[in-house]
Amino acid sequence: MRILRRRDISAIFLLFSACFGRESLAKDVVELPIPDESHAALTVERGLYGISSFDNGLLVFPGKLQHIVRVPQDMKAKDREAKFGKMTDQVRIPLEDAAYPGDWRGAYEAPDRIIVWDASVLQLLVLRTKDYKTVLSTTVPTDMLKPPSDRMGEPTAMETNRTRKRFRENSRKIFGSKFSGMAEMPPKWAKSDGRQFLVSSHVAEFPVLVMSCLKDDPATCRIARHCFLEGGPKRASESVTGVGVIPGSREFVIGDSATNQIDVYKFNSCFDVVWKKTLKLPVRLPKMSNLHVDSEGRLWVTTMVPDSFTDSNLLYWDRDVWNPAK
Repeated sequence: MRILRRRDISAIFLLFSACFGRESLAKDVVELPIPDESHAALTVERGLYGISSFDNGLLVFPGKLQHIVRVPQDMKAKDREAKFGKMTDQVRIPLEDAAYPGDWRGAYEAPDRIIVWDASVLQLLVLRTKDYKTVLSTTVPTDMLKPPSDRMGEPTAMETNRTRKRFRENSRKIFGSKFSGMAEMPPKWAKSDGRQFLVSSHVAEFPVLVMSCLKDDPATCRIARHCFLEGGPKRASESVTGVGVIPGSREFVIGDSATNQIDVYKFNSCFDVVWKKTLKLPVRLPKMSNLHVDSEGRLWVTTMVPDSFTDSNLLYWDRDVWNPAK
């Protein structure tokens, strides 16, 4: 007779909940409209691999080039030039003193600092906000990764060791960047004394991870958890393209560059992440290279080549267009 393990019991409980009395989740496909020029920025770099938004502008990332670009923004303006300025208003910021050549994809803020995130070896580069000078370079360890906790508590030592071994084995099979994007999690999503980020991964079986950082030292981080995704379209691990958190909700998005689609998931816990719907980007648009959701709920997409109609590689949709309130 087979003895049920703790995770088997948890899985049975989730299945029972889905069938009896659990909140009904919409499972539909939404095709997004083609953005016009006022929703498409011109940038000095023809290919982009990431974007982060801040109060004083946008930072865009040309991937493995050792600089990033600051793009001004005034989202209250109506036309493209008033909204994003001229190309001569954009500033290239060199990334100096990195420990390794990086594949730069995103950034987050700390007091008087901007921390730039590398998708290749999970390198963090700490820049002073006032002049963008590098003050520190660190790396994020992945060897403390754990499966998610569930209703029965923390994973066993055997489950943790098995997960870490599988992550190492699958990670070694990747040539190139192992990760693709990051987005900060709201504090209420998980109990933690520090800051936590969702990280999208190219490692097979590990599409979404959690990076935990110290509250008083947000550049000291580690990969802490592996999240389970329930339902939704299947995607190849190499096409997992960026992650974004939808403000004011318990939802996040993850991209698929092979199909040019974006999946919306509801985050109940790292153990319980449920697919809600799929967004289809317009057929005419180039393949996306990353995505981002800003504090106002706008969905941003970067592409490796400019769109032929708007000549832009940085496009966005307002929240009421791509994720309207029910």
